[in-house]
Amino acid sequence: MTKEAIALIEEQIEHDEDEIVLENVSIPTISSELKAKLESIEELNSLALNNCQLASLANFPNLPELVRLELMGNALKGSELVHLKHLSKLESLSLSETLVESYDELTPLAVCKELMQLDLEGTPLSKLPDYREKVFKIFTNLQILDNHDSEGKPFNYSEEDCDLEGNSDQDGEDEDEDEDEEDEEEEELGDEDEEDENDEDDEDEDDEDEEEEEEEENTKKNNKKVKK
Repeated sequence: MTKEAIALIEEQIEHDEDEIVLENVSIPTISSELKAKLESIEELNSLALNNCQLASLANFPNLPELVRLELMGNALKGSELVHLKHLSKLESLSLSETLVESYDELTPLAVCKELMQLDLEGTPLSKLPDYREKVFKIFTNLQILDNHDSEGKPFNYSEEDCDLEGNSDQDGEDEDEDEDEEDEEEEELGDEDEEDENDEDDEDEDDEDEEEEEEEENTKKNNKKVKK
């Protein structure tokens, strides 16, 4: 089991050193070898262990840069979440279709102050009265619960203001700045084109004046010849 998971990790880090996806791989527990392999990836910020028959989070690796963790479809009880409280930079956690049953099981994760997105859909806890209101009280910075905002409206990830997908307000500001720069460049090019056109018009007028002067001189010469 562990060998298969490590082989998949080695294959993935050849192409991407910040994201590992282990889905539908049988990993009932996290072995010391698997823990060490994941900890060796210094830039790892996204880890998916979905549908891995995972029943325990004991020995979960220390991943200081991890911001996204997916544990969907595993046989995890809520008591196992205590093993994740060291993930101080965690922003997104997906626990749908697991066995989380009570609010107390979530409280160890309240130390994850950066947590902005949480998925508990399909858990026993999600069926309790006032579920959404109570979860938002536990996590003060939470913005998205089960793909809905604090008001219960479906969250539009394409207009996401937080940095869960790498699409932040700063990105929008950068795009606006780029657009402004493009507009300025277009205006400058337009001004230059206009100046060139004016220069061409002036040259045409000068050419016309020279032609008129030549015609007048030729006319005068012809008149002198006629008088003689």
